[in-house]
Amino acid sequence: MALGAIKPSHVAAFTREAIGRYGPTTVNQDLNLLHNIFASAVREELVDANPAHRPERPKTPDHERSWRVLEPGEVSRVLKAFTDERARVVFLTSILTAMRRSELVNLKWRDVDFLADAIHVRRAKSKEGHRAIAMPKTLSDALWSWKASTPIRPTTTSCSRVTNRAAR
Repeated sequence: MALGAIKPSHVAAFTREAIGRYGPTTVNQDLNLLHNIFASAVREELVDANPAHRPERPKTPDHERSWRVLEPGEVSRVLKAFTDERARVVFLTSILTAMRRSELVNLKWRDVDFLADAIHVRRAKSKEGHRAIAMPKTLSDALWSWKASTPIRPTTTSCSRVTNRAAR
């Protein structure tokens, strides 16, 4: 079928068929991809309109959206199971601070205040755009030990990303 011949009814038929074969999350990801393909085709003037614009989407069940919180015993077992120290410290930071993934990825050594036992999150999603998170002694000790064991390279600064430091 030619690109220009695809209509919203074809997208709806694709969605109905896909729901029978795949989960709602997968179908929604496929619809996102289809929408982006047609958006590019519209920009390139290959088609007049996007037939995948605002299609009927399958609902994602609540159980797929919910998170399961680890029990304290599970956390300690996961921590002991790590063989990569960097991954263990990142997991520990995540568990003890409840930082968002994007905040962890953007964390730099300058954001870790060992004197105040706090981690400063810049560009946070809070109204102020900045927040300080208390750093428990367990985390402070782990980060201090990791930072001390990480060689400082002359071509980098102490502001290098915490989560990528040991990988270099």
